[in-house]
Amino acid sequence: DNAFSPISTNGGNPSYVFLGGLIGKSGVSALHELCSKYRWDMPTYNLIEPQSALNTNKSDKGIGNGSISYGTSHDFVLSVHVNGNELGRGRGGTKAAAKQDSSRKALAALVPGVVFDPN
Repeated sequence: DNAFSPISTNGGNPSYVFLGGLIGKSGVSALHELCSKYRWDMPTYNLIEPQSALNTNKSDKGIGNGSISYGTSHDFVLSVHVNGNELGRGRGGTKAAAKQDSSRKALAALVPGVVFDPN
C-alpha cells in the first residue's frame, strides 16, 4: 500500500510519468503542477513558527530558568500538506524561502530520486 493512501496516481507512478515536467521549475510551481496533473488537492502551507521560537531551552523539573537562543531572528519554518498529509517542512530566512524548501521536500517524498539545485 502507498504510505500516502489518500494520494494516488490511479496506477501511474509520478517518478516515471512526471519527472520530465519538473525540469526548470521552482519547487512550489512543480508541486502545484503535480497536484493538478493527478487531481489532488492543491498544497496548503502553514507557518509552524519563527525558528527563534523553536529554540526555547527549558530544563527538566523546573530547575534553572528557561532561555531562548535567538541565532537568526528571521528563520521561518513552514509545513506543506497535500490531501491532508504533511509531506514536508521547510526552513528559510524568509517565508518564501521556507515555502520553496518545504515544497522541494514534499516533491522528494512524492517523486523518489528527484534532485534540486542547492539554490
